[in-house]
Amino acid sequence: MQQIRSDLQFIDHYINVFKRSWGSYLFFFLGINLFIEAIIIPIFTFLTSWILKLSHIPYVSYTNILEIITHHPVGSLALILELVLIVGVIFFQFTFLLTGITNISRDNFSLKEVWFASWRRLIQLRPTSVLFFIGYFILIIPFANLIFKTPLLNKAKIPAFIIDFLLTKWQFTLLLAIAYLIIFYLGLRLLYTLPLMIIQNYHTREAVSKSFSLTRHQNLANLRRMLVISIYFGIISAVGYLLIIFLQAGFDKFPKPFDLIMAIIMLAIIQIFSTFIATLVSFLLLQMTLPTEVFKGHPTFYHTNRINQRKKKIRVTTIVLISFIALLSLTNNYFYLHNNDTPPLRISHRGVDDGNGVQNTIPAMAATIKEHPDFIEMDIHETKDHQFVVMHDKNLKNLTGINKAPYQLTLAQITKLIAHENGHSAHVVSFDDYLAYANKHHQKLLIEIKTTPHDSKNMIDIFLKKLTKKIF
Repeated sequence: MQQIRSDLQFIDHYINVFKRSWGSYLFFFLGINLFIEAIIIPIFTFLTSWILKLSHIPYVSYTNILEIITHHPVGSLALILELVLIVGVIFFQFTFLLTGITNISRDNFSLKEVWFASWRRLIQLRPTSVLFFIGYFILIIPFANLIFKTPLLNKAKIPAFIIDFLLTKWQFTLLLAIAYLIIFYLGLRLLYTLPLMIIQNYHTREAVSKSFSLTRHQNLANLRRMLVISIYFGIISAVGYLLIIFLQAGFDKFPKPFDLIMAIIMLAIIQIFSTFIATLVSFLLLQMTLPTEVFKGHPTFYHTNRINQRKKKIRVTTIVLISFIALLSLTNNYFYLHNNDTPPLRISHRGVDDGNGVQNTIPAMAATIKEHPDFIEMDIHETKDHQFVVMHDKNLKNLTGINKAPYQLTLAQITKLIAHENGHSAHVVSFDDYLAYANKHHQKLLIEIKTTPHDSKNMIDIFLKKLTKKIF
């Protein structure tokens, strides 16, 4: 209990620190996030699309990584260089953040000075430091949403298709779990490395050694503090959201257009409130990376007229920035809610509704069509003879009891199997028959193509020819 009390005192202390220079901190964090969201991320998105287009790479998946490396070496190299560039930008962002909050805490904040200080740190990086940071950010990428929450780092995630592939076998799942535990442990031990290098100008090896020394016997304490911060602000967020929802429920009883006006305002309040909470949490987590053993003492505040005047200017600028964000939010919410009279699409997942049949089979689709869905979502796999069967799972065992994958059997063999689910039984069906039944009953389909490393190289072309022939 004493330890949790200490964590709460940490939160209380740095909330007071934040309040004393709230204008500078909000301007700083909001400005960075806006710049990244509006400029940096669109640039990298365009760059990736441009590289893929010039290299004639249709998509990136574990099924074609080897082909990309062997047949598109220039494109592969360009994507790797882009990854290195992203790591450099992330390093610059963290340097900018840490330098900025340190200067603000000392009442010595200058955006120009922070920018040039961060740029100097970036161009002074040694090759060994670059390699270290690539490894460092690979370590923290799995926890981008948990600990180091920034708009750019949130985009640098392990692709879902890689995780899905690793989870297909229990051996890979076990190795992935062990790897995550090791990565998480190393992430905690390297917690102070970046601040030591940025703020105290430690060399990479010295910073790593010092961080390991400072975090000795502190891993559980740091983990507990992160958890306490998450729970603390999670409760505040939940209370805030419930209050807003409760108020809006009351406003919905008023005549139009008052209910719509309040809905637009309440949605904007939620967005601004979420941004403020995220900023405060990011500030506290960054403060955790500044160990008192190295960054001695609490921030010193000087109450000179010059500093007070500068704070007033920054606060006015911050209020203008928040007002601008609020105006954008209100405008976006107006067009979103005002023009959102169209009812939502009703989509049947795998062609069933409330367990009315076996997923991805014709009897289930026949029963679901009576509910008049806008679309029926279904899945297909390529078979051994390069046909297509309607099936979601990579293995037939769960539905049919046969421990085979679709690519191991011909279409004729698979369609003889009986699938069982929800107390129903039905034949596994070919894509041709499923599509023909849907067309006969004027039912629109959402087709998801399931891919495996065993698919034929021209599978997509085969599918498109078949689909075009059936429709046109």
